[in-house]
Amino acid sequence: MKLEETIKTEYANVNKTTLQNAKTESSEYLQIFFSLYKKIMLELNSTGSFWTSNDMIDNCIQRGLKKWTDIETKVEPERMYTKEDIEKFSFQLAEIQNNFPNNYQGTQFSNYTGLFLSALINIHHAKTKTTNEYIIHTMQFDSPLNNLCYKNTANVRVIGNVGDYFCVEMIFGNVHLEGNSGDYACANMIDGTVQIDGNAAKNICTQMKEGNVTVKGSTEGCPAHTMYGGNLHIYGNSAGVCTRMEGGTVTVEGNDTNSCAFRMSGGKLLIKGNVGNYPAFGAHDCYIHIQGNAGDDVGTEMTNGVLRIDGNVGINVGSRLNGGNIYLNGDYESIAQNTHKGRIYVREKQVFPYMEDDLFSQIYHHMFKW
Repeated sequence: MKLEETIKTEYANVNKTTLQNAKTESSEYLQIFFSLYKKIMLELNSTGSFWTSNDMIDNCIQRGLKKWTDIETKVEPERMYTKEDIEKFSFQLAEIQNNFPNNYQGTQFSNYTGLFLSALINIHHAKTKTTNEYIIHTMQFDSPLNNLCYKNTANVRVIGNVGDYFCVEMIFGNVHLEGNSGDYACANMIDGTVQIDGNAAKNICTQMKEGNVTVKGSTEGCPAHTMYGGNLHIYGNSAGVCTRMEGGTVTVEGNDTNSCAFRMSGGKLLIKGNVGNYPAFGAHDCYIHIQGNAGDDVGTEMTNGVLRIDGNVGINVGSRLNGGNIYLNGDYESIAQNTHKGRIYVREKQVFPYMEDDLFSQIYHHMFKW
């Protein structure tokens, strides 16, 4: 059974049991959550938070929740809400999504809700230090929730798809997403582990600092853009991976498009499939290994570092090469005539600078630079 069908089946089962139990039990915490949620949403709407940063919105939500939890748990610590209350609340929130203010702020339902659920989890985890898994359901929402697991510190399982900014600025913990993610998943991630069972949209792991991220499906444009550290493993295909990446390790099991590792300035990249034109354009201080084939203009404007390609490549290898080493283990169509510095090897034989002892060959190479 496919992942999406599995998720839908599981949600359908939970929808008939857990959601019904949540309604019949009428937990006092669910009522309190709704009351706090509405108060905080009204405050955010009244302050014009459409133009407010997620960090400021999160601070507003945190203040409201902490004020209540501090009062409740100071007198009776056992009155702290449970992770099961959070799970039930994630279900029942879907019932008010169409009642959200019908104005330009109405589009912010997914943003506010994702931040609110994230705050509930982080506050509960800070007080209980539980290692148990929090469960959030998202299949019941009309549009994917943004900002879920914002600044996450706990172990979380998300059943369904999510929107943009999933696990942004995650601090630590283990997060398992049983679905697809939107743009900028794991951006600015500080540490922790994230597994995405489906696909990830654009700019996953942008400016990631540390941690481990696994994508079982494929990614859209610019994964690991300006990534500083950590590990990203993509089991499907990627598109323009490691653009301006500065550190860390990225592995792609499938193929990539044109301009992979564009101006990559640190870290390691392994692509087990094929890539398009201009791989490693302007790369330096990094190690790039492509196990499949590559297109034209391999290693253009590299200044140092290592580029290794096990398959075949096209024309203009090393165009405007200014340093570094290019290792080709397959066939190539031509070495660029405007190569300046650095070295190019084909099957362990150096072909630039030309190493033949024959004087005529050296003169020919000096004049035409192959």
